[in-house]
Amino acid sequence: TPRERSEHDLPRCRHFGICGGCEMLDLPYAAQLARKQEALRALFAPLDERLASALAVSPSPQIERYRNKAIYPVRPRAGGGVEAGFFRRGTHELVDVRECQVQE
Repeated sequence: TPRERSEHDLPRCRHFGICGGCEMLDLPYAAQLARKQEALRALFAPLDERLASALAVSPSPQIERYRNKAIYPVRPRAGGGVEAGFFRRGTHELVDVRECQVQE
């Protein structure tokens, strides 16, 4: 079964809240599942309420480093080299990401 996070390890990413790559690391895993369940229901409810009620989000055995694909914007760094990361939430400003809790 998935490990329940404690208050002491939420969120564990130093980029959380700045980077737009994820948005639920500050929630315990059970709360993340509940939020995803509600989003799924809201998506399908206008089409078929019975279907929306029947669909269920299944917990994953891997709650960290589960993404196997990501697109990283890359740009030259002043003074040489490059930086890669994710865009700051709601912008096209690059956050130079050094670690990611959801990307392998």
